[in-house]
Amino acid sequence: HLVRENLSPKPLFTRIGINTGDMVVGNMGTETKLNYTIMGHHVNLASRLEGVNKQYGTFILASESTVSEGGENFLARKLDRVRVVGIATPVRIYELVDERSAAGKEFIETVDIFHEGLARFENREWDKARARFKDALKIRPEDGPSDVFLKRTAQYKKNPPPAGWDGVFSLTSK
Repeated sequence: HLVRENLSPKPLFTRIGINTGDMVVGNMGTETKLNYTIMGHHVNLASRLEGVNKQYGTFILASESTVSEGGENFLARKLDRVRVVGIATPVRIYELVDERSAAGKEFIETVDIFHEGLARFENREWDKARARFKDALKIRPEDGPSDVFLKRTAQYKKNPPPAGWDGVFSLTSK
């Protein structure tokens, strides 16, 4: 993805959450004990997105506000609408896959197919969504988001969400 194989023979796997917005940054505390820190709603959301990576098998998640501000330089996969722990308002999340100019054909094709599956999923077309997620997994068998949505569509086909479903997935852990 964003870290090139030729930079290191051993990849460093870490998870990152990115959000864009106003925050408070600086020294906090008393004269005798200052701590340089960052605070605010947008910081909390970025922290939650870092943890959400585990559930989707991703490494870098960004909010819609970040992707909008970032322009077209990055290949961003639209993933889900989620409600994270401690934040009531749902947020659209994206996986930052690679720089658009450096993204391989395999990644671009997988993202395009995934987006088709996600559109079907959001329209409650479970069988058509499953078919597209399976197609994405044929290209990249290790694709975490396609696997997550393949399983979720199977669950929703057996037990559909209620008629007023807004498509938001509520996460219960940090």
